Amino acid sequence: MTNFRKNILIVDNNKVLLDVLRLALANVEFQVITAGSLAEAKSAVANQSFDLVVTELHFNRGDKTDGFDLLAAVTRKSPHTRVIVMTARGTPELEREAYERGAYLFLNKPFNLHLLEIQLEKLGFN
Repeated sequence: MTNFRKNILIVDNNKVLLDVLRLALANVEFQVITAGSLAEAKSAVANQSFDLVVTELHFNRGDKTDGFDLLAAVTRKSPHTRVIVMTARGTPELEREAYERGAYLFLNKPFNLHLLEIQLEKLGFN
């Protein structure tokens, strides 16, 4: 039997959130990989293909939007991969920029996990 599991990469520097999202999304049909840093995430993207990437936008305390670097790396390597960007410091300008750069969805933290599940169903991740 062929394995048709979808690969999901979740990236955040908050270990608790990583664990919650990993547990919420893990099931028989998904292989969930987590990365706690931008460098870890870029390495994972370079070495593996993903169907979905869920990434933090701000990895540092400043206003630097490191997550856009990962979004660019993902879309360059694998244009079909959907990317969901999440942040606790979202603004309408950042949301617009995320969509312009190719994000599928922009989530402001905290967000309801059910909202994420609904979006995954729309993408065929059910």
